[in-house]
Amino acid sequence: MFIELKMNISHYRRVAASLIIWATMIAPTMASEQPVQVIAFEYPPYISQQSESNNYILSSLYRVFAESTSIDIQANFLSAARAHKTVESERWCLSLYPPIIPTTSHILIPLQEEFIELKLFRLTQPDAFMGKQLKGKTIAQLRMQTPEGVIKEFTAEGATFFQMETIPQGVQLLFKQRVDYLYGDAKAIEFAADNLGYDISQLQASALTFRRFPVGVWVNQQCPQSEQVLSQLKQAGFKMIQGNHSRFQSH
Repeated sequence: MFIELKMNISHYRRVAASLIIWATMIAPTMASEQPVQVIAFEYPPYISQQSESNNYILSSLYRVFAESTSIDIQANFLSAARAHKTVESERWCLSLYPPIIPTTSHILIPLQEEFIELKLFRLTQPDAFMGKQLKGKTIAQLRMQTPEGVIKEFTAEGATFFQMETIPQGVQLLFKQRVDYLYGDAKAIEFAADNLGYDISQLQASALTFRRFPVGVWVNQQCPQSEQVLSQLKQAGFKMIQGNHSRFQSH
Protein backbone atom coordinates (compact mmCIF):
# COMPACT_ATOMS: atom_id res chain seq x y z
CA MET A 1 0.00 0.00 0.00
CA PHE A 2 2.79 2.38 0.98
CA ILE A 3 4.81 1.44 -2.15
CA GLU A 4 1.75 1.97 -4.40
CA LEU A 5 1.05 5.38 -2.83
CA LYS A 6 4.67 6.38 -3.24
CA MET A 7 4.57 5.37 -6.94
CA ASN A 8 1.37 7.41 -7.47
CA ILE A 9 2.91 10.47 -5.85
CA SER A 10 5.98 10.11 -8.08
CA HIS A 11 3.73 9.80 -11.13
CA TYR A 12 1.76 12.93 -10.19
CA ARG A 13 4.97 14.84 -9.62
CA ARG A 14 6.23 13.88 -13.06
CA VAL A 15 2.94 14.97 -14.67
CA ALA A 16 2.96 18.23 -12.73
CA ALA A 17 6.56 18.91 -13.74
CA SER A 18 5.67 18.24 -17.38
CA LEU A 19 2.73 20.61 -17.20
CA ILE A 20 4.88 23.36 -15.67
CA ILE A 21 7.51 22.95 -18.40
CA TRP A 22 4.82 23.00 -21.12
CA ALA A 23 3.17 26.08 -19.62
CA THR A 24 6.53 27.83 -19.39
CA MET A 25 7.16 27.13 -23.05
CA ILE A 26 3.82 28.38 -24.38
CA ALA A 27 3.18 31.26 -21.98
CA PRO A 28 5.50 33.73 -23.76
CA THR A 29 3.90 32.83 -27.09
CA MET A 30 0.39 33.35 -25.77
CA ALA A 31 1.15 36.59 -23.98
CA SER A 32 3.75 38.15 -26.26
CA GLU A 33 2.95 41.21 -28.37
CA GLN A 34 2.81 40.88 -32.13
CA PRO A 35 5.20 43.31 -33.85
CA VAL A 36 3.35 45.39 -36.45
CA GLN A 37 5.44 47.63 -38.68
CA VAL A 38 4.29 51.05 -39.80
CA ILE A 39 5.93 52.47 -42.92
CA ALA A 40 7.36 55.88 -42.10
CA PHE A 41 9.50 58.50 -43.84
CA GLU A 42 11.20 61.73 -42.83
CA TYR A 43 8.61 64.50 -42.97
CA PRO A 44 9.19 66.84 -40.02
CA PRO A 45 7.54 68.37 -38.12
CA TYR A 46 4.98 65.59 -38.58
CA ILE A 47 7.22 62.50 -38.78
CA SER A 48 10.88 62.21 -37.85
CA GLN A 49 13.37 59.55 -36.82
CA GLN A 50 15.79 62.22 -35.66
CA SER A 51 13.67 64.27 -33.24
CA GLU A 52 10.86 63.21 -30.89
CA SER A 53 9.54 66.77 -30.74
CA ASN A 54 9.02 66.69 -34.52
CA ASN A 55 7.48 63.23 -34.62
CA TYR A 56 4.02 63.84 -33.20
CA ILE A 57 2.13 61.64 -35.69
CA LEU A 58 4.10 58.53 -34.73
CA SER A 59 3.97 59.60 -31.09
CA SER A 60 0.16 59.71 -31.30
CA LEU A 61 0.16 56.17 -32.72
CA TYR A 62 2.55 54.88 -30.05
CA ARG A 63 0.34 56.30 -27.30
CA VAL A 64 -2.72 54.42 -28.59
CA PHE A 65 -0.91 51.07 -28.37
CA ALA A 66 1.23 51.84 -25.30
CA GLU A 67 -0.87 49.61 -23.02
CA SER A 68 -1.75 47.01 -25.65
CA THR A 69 -0.78 43.43 -24.77
CA SER A 70 -1.20 42.14 -28.32
CA ILE A 71 0.22 44.80 -30.68
CA ASP A 72 3.71 46.29 -30.68
CA ILE A 73 3.95 49.19 -33.16
CA GLN A 74 7.40 49.44 -34.78
CA ALA A 75 8.32 52.24 -37.19
CA ASN A 76 10.12 51.24 -40.37
CA PHE A 77 11.69 54.40 -41.81
CA LEU A 78 12.23 54.27 -45.56
CA SER A 79 13.17 56.70 -48.30
CA ALA A 80 10.24 58.11 -50.27
CA ALA A 81 11.13 55.84 -53.20
CA ARG A 82 11.22 52.66 -51.09
CA ALA A 83 8.07 53.64 -49.18
CA HIS A 84 6.29 54.17 -52.51
CA LYS A 85 7.42 50.76 -53.79
CA THR A 86 6.45 48.97 -50.56
CA VAL A 87 2.97 50.49 -50.43
CA GLU A 88 2.41 49.66 -54.09
CA SER A 89 3.31 46.00 -53.39
CA GLU A 90 0.41 45.73 -50.88
CA ARG A 91 2.76 43.81 -48.52
CA TRP A 92 2.24 46.14 -45.57
CA CYS A 93 0.01 46.60 -42.55
CA LEU A 94 0.25 50.25 -41.47
CA SER A 95 1.64 53.19 -43.37
CA LEU A 96 2.11 56.92 -42.90
CA TYR A 97 2.89 57.04 -46.62
CA PRO A 98 -0.44 57.16 -48.50
CA PRO A 99 -1.43 54.60 -51.15
CA ILE A 100 -1.27 56.27 -54.56
CA ILE A 101 -4.74 54.95 -55.43
CA PRO A 102 -6.61 54.01 -52.23
CA THR A 103 -9.01 51.05 -52.49
CA THR A 104 -11.72 49.54 -50.27
CA SER A 105 -8.95 47.50 -48.59
CA HIS A 106 -7.36 50.71 -47.30
CA ILE A 107 -8.64 52.52 -44.22
CA LEU A 108 -7.45 56.01 -43.28
CA ILE A 109 -7.44 56.83 -39.57
CA PRO A 110 -7.02 60.59 -38.92
CA LEU A 111 -4.80 61.00 -35.83
CA GLN A 112 -5.06 64.79 -35.56
CA GLU A 113 -7.81 67.31 -36.14
CA GLU A 114 -5.66 69.44 -38.43
CA PHE A 115 -5.42 69.04 -42.19
CA ILE A 116 -2.38 69.21 -44.46
CA GLU A 117 -2.93 71.76 -47.23
CA LEU A 118 -0.83 71.48 -50.37
CA LYS A 119 0.09 74.68 -52.18
CA LEU A 120 2.69 75.96 -54.61
CA PHE A 121 5.59 77.96 -53.17
CA ARG A 122 7.93 80.32 -54.98
CA LEU A 123 10.53 82.87 -53.97
CA THR A 124 8.77 86.08 -52.92
CA GLN A 125 7.86 88.48 -55.70
CA PRO A 126 5.92 91.79 -55.49
CA ASP A 127 2.91 90.59 -57.46
CA ALA A 128 0.11 88.37 -56.14
CA PHE A 129 0.65 84.62 -56.54
CA MET A 130 -2.51 82.67 -57.29
CA GLY A 131 -0.69 79.53 -58.43
CA LYS A 132 -2.21 79.47 -61.91
CA GLN A 133 0.91 80.57 -63.80
CA LEU A 134 2.13 77.09 -64.75
CA LYS A 135 3.16 77.12 -68.40
CA GLY A 136 6.88 76.48 -68.79
CA LYS A 137 7.40 76.21 -65.01
CA THR A 138 9.38 73.47 -63.27
CA ILE A 139 7.84 72.21 -60.04
CA ALA A 140 9.64 70.18 -57.36
CA GLN A 141 7.32 67.63 -55.76
CA LEU A 142 7.65 64.64 -53.47
CA ARG A 143 7.66 61.26 -55.15
CA MET A 144 4.57 60.25 -53.13
CA GLN A 145 2.22 62.50 -55.01
CA THR A 146 0.15 60.73 -57.62
CA PRO A 147 0.45 61.52 -61.36
CA GLU A 148 -3.33 61.71 -61.37
CA GLY A 149 -5.42 64.57 -60.07
CA VAL A 150 -3.65 67.87 -59.46
CA ILE A 151 -0.29 66.71 -60.86
CA LYS A 152 -2.00 65.74 -64.10
CA GLU A 153 -3.70 69.14 -64.14
CA PHE A 154 -0.36 70.93 -63.69
CA THR A 155 1.14 68.94 -66.56
CA ALA A 156 -1.83 69.74 -68.79
CA GLU A 157 -1.16 73.46 -68.10
CA GLY A 158 2.41 73.11 -69.38
CA ALA A 159 4.39 72.49 -66.16
CA THR A 160 7.18 69.92 -65.80
CA PHE A 161 8.18 68.11 -62.62
CA PHE A 162 11.30 67.33 -60.65
CA GLN A 163 10.70 64.44 -58.24
CA MET A 164 12.42 64.97 -54.91
CA GLU A 165 13.04 62.52 -52.07
CA THR A 166 12.70 65.02 -49.20
CA ILE A 167 11.28 68.47 -48.51
CA PRO A 168 14.73 69.93 -47.61
CA GLN A 169 15.97 68.87 -51.06
CA GLY A 170 13.09 70.75 -52.67
CA VAL A 171 13.70 73.83 -50.53
CA GLN A 172 17.35 73.93 -51.61
CA LEU A 173 16.34 73.56 -55.26
CA LEU A 174 13.93 76.47 -54.91
CA PHE A 175 16.36 78.84 -53.15
CA LYS A 176 19.09 77.96 -55.66
CA GLN A 177 16.53 78.75 -58.40
CA ARG A 178 16.87 75.36 -60.04
CA VAL A 179 13.08 75.00 -59.96
CA ASP A 180 10.37 77.64 -60.22
CA TYR A 181 7.95 76.24 -57.66
CA LEU A 182 7.88 73.80 -54.76
CA TYR A 183 4.67 71.83 -54.16
CA GLY A 184 3.92 70.94 -50.54
CA ASP A 185 2.53 72.16 -47.24
CA ALA A 186 3.62 75.27 -45.39
CA LYS A 187 4.58 73.63 -42.09
CA ALA A 188 7.00 71.13 -43.62
CA ILE A 189 8.48 73.62 -46.11
CA GLU A 190 8.99 76.40 -43.57
CA PHE A 191 10.44 73.94 -41.04
CA ALA A 192 12.95 72.69 -43.63
CA ALA A 193 13.87 76.21 -44.79
CA ASP A 194 14.45 77.39 -41.23
CA ASN A 195 16.64 74.36 -40.43
CA LEU A 196 18.70 75.01 -43.56
CA GLY A 197 19.25 78.63 -42.55
CA TYR A 198 17.05 80.21 -45.21
CA ASP A 199 14.83 83.22 -44.55
CA ILE A 200 11.27 81.87 -44.59
CA SER A 201 9.96 85.36 -45.38
CA GLN A 202 11.41 84.77 -48.86
CA LEU A 203 8.83 82.03 -49.44
CA GLN A 204 5.54 82.98 -51.06
CA ALA A 205 2.62 80.52 -50.96
CA SER A 206 -0.02 80.37 -53.67
CA ALA A 207 -3.43 81.77 -52.82
CA LEU A 208 -4.92 78.51 -54.09
CA THR A 209 -4.92 75.36 -52.00
CA PHE A 210 -4.76 72.44 -54.41
CA ARG A 211 -5.29 69.53 -52.01
CA ARG A 212 -6.41 69.20 -48.40
CA PHE A 213 -6.30 65.95 -46.43
CA PRO A 214 -6.21 64.68 -42.84
CA VAL A 215 -3.06 63.74 -40.96
CA GLY A 216 -3.26 60.05 -40.13
CA VAL A 217 -2.24 56.44 -40.61
CA TRP A 218 -3.34 54.06 -43.35
CA VAL A 219 -4.37 50.50 -42.47
CA ASN A 220 -4.24 47.72 -45.06
CA GLN A 221 -7.07 45.28 -44.33
CA GLN A 222 -5.21 42.52 -46.19
CA CYS A 223 -2.80 42.43 -43.24
CA PRO A 224 -3.62 39.63 -40.71
CA GLN A 225 -3.27 42.03 -37.73
CA SER A 226 -5.44 44.77 -39.28
CA GLU A 227 -8.60 43.75 -37.40
CA GLN A 228 -6.83 44.02 -34.03
CA VAL A 229 -5.25 47.34 -35.00
CA LEU A 230 -8.55 48.82 -36.17
CA SER A 231 -10.32 47.58 -33.04
CA GLN A 232 -7.73 49.25 -30.80
CA LEU A 233 -7.94 52.54 -32.73
CA LYS A 234 -11.73 52.44 -32.64
CA GLN A 235 -11.70 51.88 -28.86
CA ALA A 236 -9.41 54.90 -28.54
CA GLY A 237 -12.09 57.00 -30.26
CA PHE A 238 -10.56 57.41 -33.72
CA LYS A 239 -12.82 57.48 -36.76
CA MET A 240 -12.23 55.52 -39.95
CA ILE A 241 -12.42 56.65 -43.57
CA GLN A 242 -12.75 53.98 -46.29
CA GLY A 243 -9.94 54.25 -48.83
CA ASN A 244 -12.10 54.81 -51.90
CA HIS A 245 -13.86 57.67 -50.07
CA SER A 246 -10.67 59.39 -48.90
CA ARG A 247 -9.57 61.11 -52.08
CA PHE A 248 -7.73 64.33 -51.44
CA GLN A 249 -10.04 67.31 -51.59
CA SER A 250 -9.56 69.97 -54.23
CA HIS A 251 -10.15 73.62 -53.46
